[in-house]
Amino acid sequence: MKELTRNEYLDGNEKPGYGVWLILLFINIAWGSFSVSKAIITYFNSIDSITLSYYLIMIVIGIAATVCFLMRKRYTPTLIIAFLSINLLYFVIGGFFIWRYDGGIDYFGLIRIIVFCLLAISYLLISKRVKEVFTN
Repeated sequence: MKELTRNEYLDGNEKPGYGVWLILLFINIAWGSFSVSKAIITYFNSIDSITLSYYLIMIVIGIAATVCFLMRKRYTPTLIIAFLSINLLYFVIGGFFIWRYDGGIDYFGLIRIIVFCLLAISYLLISKRVKEVFTN
């Protein structure tokens, strides 16, 4: 029997590694799902229905993206893009309403989320590594 290298399988094919950026995205998705779950448990009695719906959608997409990431499913980038897009949309709309009715908004936090989402989504759409890793 042939001795296998780290990324080589019995059929002779090699699977590329995840790489630093994909691991950072994975950690972000997993942490985001955990944070949302913790927020639901902590503030369940005082959450309105729109926020609760957002939280539940983020948990479902986050868990699905995490499982698909580990299984290297080809629709993982789509799930991650959906997670980031919904998160971005929620914070932009929420920021608008806070600005409109309360007068205060965290511009740095909003700009940080927008820049991160734009970079991550463009990386998921353009990267060759993403296309090579998620093939199942």
